[in-house]
Amino acid sequence: MMVTQRAMKTYQTAPALGFFDVALRVQWLEAKGNPLSRLDAVIDWERFRPLLEQALAKPAKGPGGRPANDPLKMFKLLVVQRYYNLSDEQTEYQVNDRLSFQKFAGWTVADKVPAANPIWDFREALVKAGVHERAYRNRPLSDEQKESNRQKSKIRARIEPVFGFMSQSMKGFYLH
Repeated sequence: MMVTQRAMKTYQTAPALGFFDVALRVQWLEAKGNPLSRLDAVIDWERFRPLLEQALAKPAKGPGGRPANDPLKMFKLLVVQRYYNLSDEQTEYQVNDRLSFQKFAGWTVADKVPAANPIWDFREALVKAGVHERAYRNRPLSDEQKESNRQKSKIRARIEPVFGFMSQSMKGFYLH
């Protein structure tokens, strides 16, 4: 019986994490076209803060307790959740896992991202306060505006999946 020896394949291993590796990775991702960064560039998020703080204002239960999460960061979590169609549990996981989500919402790797229940509580508090029914300059929507929004939502619900499928299947190639 004859035994032959074959050379073993070697694979490249990852080098030790460098000081600037995370920053360089984020920079590389930004160059690829992060949609959340584009949102950040065009939206003045601080304009939402007074509305959010007003909607979430509650009297203190007493001294001590856990400090509340920044309402603007929580609002941005809801934007991520809606944009990527995530459940509360998946939002918690994905924000902990993805640097682009953390950067957009304003958290760092060292911060404790809210769990699924506080995300749900925050969204419910906004609904209860009627924030979703306020429009330009914090005025309630008129019946006409509400009906217009309903019609637009129905159309978008039917059209967006089609265009989403088309852009996915065409690998980002668009006809002009």
